[in-house]
Amino acid sequence: MERSEAPAQIDVMLAEVASAGRAGIFAIPTTNAYVCQATTLCKAGLALVVADRTRFPKLDGSLTPVELLDAHKTRSHRPAKSILSFTDQFVDATNAPLAVNLGSTCEFRSSIEVVASARFQMPLQFLCGNHLSQQLVIRQNDCVSLAMLHMSDYLDACERLGPAWLARTIQTERLLESRCRISVLLKKQYASLVMASAVEFGPTQTHARMLDQLTLRAR
Repeated sequence: MERSEAPAQIDVMLAEVASAGRAGIFAIPTTNAYVCQATTLCKAGLALVVADRTRFPKLDGSLTPVELLDAHKTRSHRPAKSILSFTDQFVDATNAPLAVNLGSTCEFRSSIEVVASARFQMPLQFLCGNHLSQQLVIRQNDCVSLAMLHMSDYLDACERLGPAWLARTIQTERLLESRCRISVLLKKQYASLVMASAVEFGPTQTHARMLDQLTLRAR
């Protein structure tokens, strides 16, 4: 069962940042309670929400990571509102490009939080269970490493939510093994398109070179 205090915690986070006189970036887990609360705050104009609308269409009004950065291109255009990021939703190659070595495996993490913190000099925190992580403002590489440690704690806390964690089933997509499988499938699809083009328009040396590269790398 989802924890009863979950919906109130976003209000607490925003109030803490507002008392310090500046907006912040908060990574929160994908649960029904947080989705509902974040959507309400977004529609009321009290916060920006960053999420994967394709996978989680209930987050109406949210921005993708690219849309957030496009809308605020420089530090002078720093968002006046706090940013609520559903970090656990970002598992694909575009939104989770940061490779983290976990010893026996490698997994890929979201980058929007550290990029936004560095660009806008906004404090970044991760909601880990019932507490917030240490506040960070990304200024150099060691801050990024610390942010990844906090993100690990955040994802571990998401895992402990059990069935209430709506993003649980997509987490395997951030693993290196999954990325490799997807890469092979995409290359085979591209090879099929090249072959179809060769059949329709006649084979060329370009077709041959592309097929050689795609079939070699897809094995």
